[in-house]
Amino acid sequence: MGSVVAQAYGAELFGFLIGVLDERRAAREVYTAVLERLPEEAARFAAVCSARTLAYTLARRELGRRRDGDFVKRASRTTDECSSSTPQAGSPYRSRSQANLITSIRSRLAPRDLEMLILRIDRQMTWRDLAMTSIGPGSTSKLEAEAKRLRARFRRLSEHIERSAKRRGPGS
Repeated sequence: MGSVVAQAYGAELFGFLIGVLDERRAAREVYTAVLERLPEEAARFAAVCSARTLAYTLARRELGRRRDGDFVKRASRTTDECSSSTPQAGSPYRSRSQANLITSIRSRLAPRDLEMLILRIDRQMTWRDLAMTSIGPGSTSKLEAEAKRLRARFRRLSEHIERSAKRRGPGS
């Protein structure tokens, strides 16, 4: 299972980890841990989510373990850098000042908010799958409640980012 996921989603997952951790060695360690856990977790998740969602769920769990152990560095990547291993078609061109503004704002986000932002915007993950990465497999009602909570959190985060961008302005 690990090799299949690595072939299908490896570059995408590794790009996410670099975007969150801002360090290749740490990203490689988390990536390896995810691939090691995949076989044992696949049976629990097989009926409820895709291999992609499972990989991100395990990645977020491992990131949480590292964060709890105080190993995580704050990320300072732009959207384009976070998804550098899997460029997004149609990504708008950003000037250097816009990229610097995005980098500055993203570097100040809480790690869980940065993860949510990357997964929802850069990876275009559905709310249900995003909820699954947060709480793991659960009843439909639990996943719906978590998805609703995440949408509200995302809305607040978007408003915060918009206010920060207006305060700093594109020439900052």
